[in-house]
Amino acid sequence: MSADTSVSVTVRCIPDNRYALIGNRYWWQLSGGIESGADLLARYEHPGYSKRMFILSDGLAYVGLKTQQEIMKSVSTYNEKGIIIDSFGVGEDFDEKIMKAEVIVTLMTNAIQSVFDVCGTHTQLVIRGLNNATVTKIWGQQNATLGANLGDLHVDNLRVILCDFTASANVPDGTELDVLEYELKYNRPDDLEGEPITVSSKLPLIFVNYESLIRDIDPKVKALHAIQVAAEMDHRIVELINDRRRDEAIALIGEQINLLQEVQDLDDEKCMIAMLLRMVQNMQRRLREQEVSEKSAAKSYHHQAHMKKCHDHKYTNYYADED
Repeated sequence: MSADTSVSVTVRCIPDNRYALIGNRYWWQLSGGIESGADLLARYEHPGYSKRMFILSDGLAYVGLKTQQEIMKSVSTYNEKGIIIDSFGVGEDFDEKIMKAEVIVTLMTNAIQSVFDVCGTHTQLVIRGLNNATVTKIWGQQNATLGANLGDLHVDNLRVILCDFTASANVPDGTELDVLEYELKYNRPDDLEGEPITVSSKLPLIFVNYESLIRDIDPKVKALHAIQVAAEMDHRIVELINDRRRDEAIALIGEQINLLQEVQDLDDEKCMIAMLLRMVQNMQRRLREQEVSEKSAAKSYHHQAHMKKCHDHKYTNYYADED
């Protein structure tokens, strides 16, 4: 037996943490800028405050730590000290639009406002099979065994994870068995080094002998599956654009639009599919009319793939109406 399922976990929390902008400093050396920010956070440490750093960079490190491995190792070290680092790509190597002052202001405003909504961070969801059930895939994640790393949890927001699993059991018709157990762990923003808060439960499944009862896919799962398939198409679109196969990329974008339109009537109350459709249709038009460079278009679709995989309503809404 094969089945798709989405597990809904509701975390209710109050954002009672305090945040303050303690200083800023220009530094063209990427690793030096991170070090400078960490020094500021250490110098002005206050109990009850979250430690969060915003980095704006073109990502091209010429001085200091230069390789991705070195920089990520440095970031991990600061994470262990309770410092959360958010990065923004500046320039065409990321997104030429952010070079415009008004765009930087909007994105930074959204980012800072979203900090006040954070009620959990370092969030991880682990899903395990029970009673001969096996988790075969967690969409948007590289390794189902390791679970899903979800980053920040925000108040008044919805995150959705879709997983595939197989289940089989030699039991009488109508028998109910637990087939999955899931565990959500996260830390409070002001207590990254403390014990994580844990929410856990199990998913029961009724085994039947009638195939007709399992043919219909739940509309919510169908919509979620379409979004995740569209995310995988984004990666192929990026490859085509980078190979300068613009016409093939535009054709694949058309297939992606059709896929999302087929499930648009299954959209949720926050209109996630509608937001994604607006973004892909806008970028298709700009790509067709050559209003955007291939490098910027590729970065845009890479970002759109990330948004689909995260399935984060609040985050996606920040970008849904970009021209």
